[in-house]
Amino acid sequence: MKPFRWGAEKNEQLELERGISFEQMVVAIEAGGLLDILAHPNLAKCPNQKVLVVATDGYAY
Repeated sequence: MKPFRWGAEKNEQLELERGISFEQMVVAIEAGGLLDILAHPNLAKCPNQKVLVVATDGYAY
């Protein structure tokens, strides 16, 4: 799998809005929590991005 990259601002936004950080998501993925990989819903704006569905703490993000 490719390395994960994210910006500090996006990580802060994720923590405020969802109560979880990108670091926590990476740990969950590495522990086998990756459920699905979807195409980004806005391919015009984000053609090279994917949406990862990740299970952690009894919830799917």
